[in-house]
Amino acid sequence: MGNKSSKKLDPKKLIASTVSAAVVVSPVSGSFVADAAENSFKDVSKDAYYFEAVQDLVKKGVVSGYPDGTFKPNGAVTRAEFSAFLVKILNLDTSSVNNPNFKDVDTNAWYYKSVAALANMGLVKGYEDGTFQPNKKITRAEIAALLTRVCNLSADPSVPLPFKDVPENAWYKEVVAALYQSKLVAGKTETTFAPNDNTTRAEAVVFLHRADSKGLLAQGEIGTIEAVSNEEVTINGVTYKVSDQVKGILNSANSAVLKDAIVTFTISNQQIAKILSLKITASGQAAQSGEKEFSRNIILDGANQTIDGNLIIAGDYVTVKNVKVGGDFEITNQVQHDFYSENLTVAGKTIINGGDSNTVVLNGKFKNVEVGKPEVRVEITGNSTVEDLVVSSNATIVGDENVVLPKLTVTGDVEKLNLQVKVEHVVVDTTKEISIDGTSIGNLELVKPVKITLAPGTKIENLVIPENVDVKDIITNYDEVKNSITKINDKQNPDVPVFGGGGGGGGGGGSVTPKATIAEISIGNYKINQPGNSFSVNLKDINDNKDDLFSATLNVTQASSFKINIPNLGTLGDFKLVQGTNTINLIDISKMDVDNLNFGTIKTLLENPNVSKLEVYEAIHFDKILHEIKKDQDTKDLLKGVINSHNEKDALWQAYEQGKYDVILEKFTKNDFIKVFGILAVSNVPRDQIFNAAVIDLQEIINAMGGTSGFKTNIFPILAQLDGDSDNSTLTVGAELTNSGGTTNYTIQFKIEN
Repeated sequence: MGNKSSKKLDPKKLIASTVSAAVVVSPVSGSFVADAAENSFKDVSKDAYYFEAVQDLVKKGVVSGYPDGTFKPNGAVTRAEFSAFLVKILNLDTSSVNNPNFKDVDTNAWYYKSVAALANMGLVKGYEDGTFQPNKKITRAEIAALLTRVCNLSADPSVPLPFKDVPENAWYKEVVAALYQSKLVAGKTETTFAPNDNTTRAEAVVFLHRADSKGLLAQGEIGTIEAVSNEEVTINGVTYKVSDQVKGILNSANSAVLKDAIVTFTISNQQIAKILSLKITASGQAAQSGEKEFSRNIILDGANQTIDGNLIIAGDYVTVKNVKVGGDFEITNQVQHDFYSENLTVAGKTIINGGDSNTVVLNGKFKNVEVGKPEVRVEITGNSTVEDLVVSSNATIVGDENVVLPKLTVTGDVEKLNLQVKVEHVVVDTTKEISIDGTSIGNLELVKPVKITLAPGTKIENLVIPENVDVKDIITNYDEVKNSITKINDKQNPDVPVFGGGGGGGGGGGSVTPKATIAEISIGNYKINQPGNSFSVNLKDINDNKDDLFSATLNVTQASSFKINIPNLGTLGDFKLVQGTNTINLIDISKMDVDNLNFGTIKTLLENPNVSKLEVYEAIHFDKILHEIKKDQDTKDLLKGVINSHNEKDALWQAYEQGKYDVILEKFTKNDFIKVFGILAVSNVPRDQIFNAAVIDLQEIINAMGGTSGFKTNIFPILAQLDGDSDNSTLTVGAELTNSGGTTNYTIQFKIEN
């Protein structure tokens, strides 16, 4: 093996440069200098517990003193200063660092490169508000946490800790225990550690000296990977052996993705022992016609081994699988297309600043995920977990059926958020008006009284709004979506009554609530009193306008829920009704249960000659349906058959694989889109998956087929075929009215008769 690729600086040169550049201290404290001959300080006696440590680290160029000949051992140390100490003792290269983007760390600050180098390795982290707080004095607990990461230490939980001021549930308990068991730190007394005390310069130097003396401070090398085999790797012209601890990552199978990667590593026994950070710069290719999505990605398969610091992706069409990341994971803005992961575990932050509107796939275990790339689509698959997700730009977040996000925070300039995933708690902390299209949200909390437009079908268990604010001033379309909001500020939404309660009033326990019945029903101007359990509605008697034709008014005897079961299409419900008069929207797609959805029916609807290709595309949201088809190979093969009917089939298939659905729109005929619904009718893709993704808009379909005036002539004759009888001028549906007293069943016959 060749010589190390980076050298320690000459202490004398370091001292000289330190005087002029003040690179290891804050300018407020003044430049440090040292006595080049003796390294003696007026305030550091030879019998001081820190004397040896100070002498050693001064000689190594890690720390130095002040112009007045003092060391100030009792002075406090800031987070920036300790970062600079660490960079020097670890011999880190700061010539080409990546900006960690802390809000309060200017790139011109004296400590910028030190903080950035440590952040790139995953050794230092910022605060939740995006700051690093460089001038904040560092506490003994924070020093313990940092040294534990640097030295890669862990605590034996069976060994008791003598410090009474370190509670069992304290965040720093394990790191203090790890350093104490390694004899790197001691308490202020035998029974106290003083975790919240500021660290003095003397203490900081002693901690570092002890860790360095024990060989626990890995000195990182950095370079560009030029070649890799199963036994060796060449970095900056130097060939190194590869230890078993990193062979899962540094091997010939990963040679394509590792080409020109920037790696920080440690050496032990003439071998690369650890990977402290890795930046992937190579790119794969887009999948070609007939190939699976992501099939031409270059792959980093880590065989479940660990990168101790950060993993950075700066190339397109990359797949990362079976890798554990001890620091942060970042998809940079250099990534302009797809990224795919499988069994990826990230201990730090996951930062998404790249990708496109097609797909960034996350699969594995993630703590904090930050989505900053505008218009990116992030898909969380399988049984993946994400502890906290922050979105600061317009984005689409998709999750498989088993994925539930505990918390999602909306910040920054988000104006549009599409949540095709279940979320337990959404916090909106922005001042901009925002539209949210979601599936199921537990708590939707507004930090500020910002206006929100909710897409129909977005179900919210509890809406939390600021005090003394009217919900109608917050939710711009409240009247349209109020039935989807169960509670407001933890209290039952007064516009959505609770069902299943008692009948109210009644003297004496044990009274039975009677079944709810329909006392009167009106559809537009058509009214039926006491309709009984079976009745007919003649559409000829109803005016041709939306308010009349597609809305119904029901007067019911008890608070209840109402469903309409349409054969071969689905169940329209669950409408929550209060006792008395209620108005419902008969084409409210958010109320549609699609278990029995017949895509063949929708195909037939769209075959109407009055409907244009563009109207079909927009009404059905075909771009989203085309994306869902990718998830089932059999369905994808059927779609390929439609594409192969075109002369430009190869270009069309490539456009489809790349998610360029606008090309599909341009080249497909209306009949092609209709064929897709024929495919969906026999597809293995779950109906609700396609339905939820596409958000099929019945109102748009109706508009495309001539609006309400065309409903009776264009749409109803097709619907009338759904019930399977021979009379194509009538549609017979079932209806249910349910309350705590039971269910009342109705049969309704819709017809058109002169």
